[in-house]
Amino acid sequence: MLESTDDSNCVTHTISKATSGSGGTYRCRASNAYNAGENLTFVAISEKAEITQIAGDDDFMVGRPAELVCAAGGQPTPTVEWTKKGEVLATGQGKATLTVDSVSREDGGKYVCNAFSKYGIDSKSVDVEVKVGPNITFITKNIKT
Repeated sequence: MLESTDDSNCVTHTISKATSGSGGTYRCRASNAYNAGENLTFVAISEKAEITQIAGDDDFMVGRPAELVCAAGGQPTPTVEWTKKGEVLATGQGKATLTVDSVSREDGGKYVCNAFSKYGIDSKSVDVEVKVGPNITFITKNIKT
């Protein structure tokens, strides 16, 4: 919402509840009986980082590939990273994808997605459980009769 106040020498415009859509170029024109002028001003709206999506399976299967995706929004676009026990495993701008080519039992545990910019940080975690598929063992025995 754009609100204006006027006190004979100065007009002030205030954007209340600004969103990223409020940013852009604003033009100010002024004139009187003697002269006219204008000025352009660019307004950038900053937004804190916010995680918008976490996708993937929180049940990993031993020996199979697995993937976790974390996406975040904000202005400027935040850096997004996946960590486990404080170690950064994957990173990207606006989105980070953690890929495990072949899951092992050690891949289970708490994974944390962090999205951050100079205007804020957001974090969400996923508890991954590793499942082990059935193991079939064939026993061959020679029987004499």
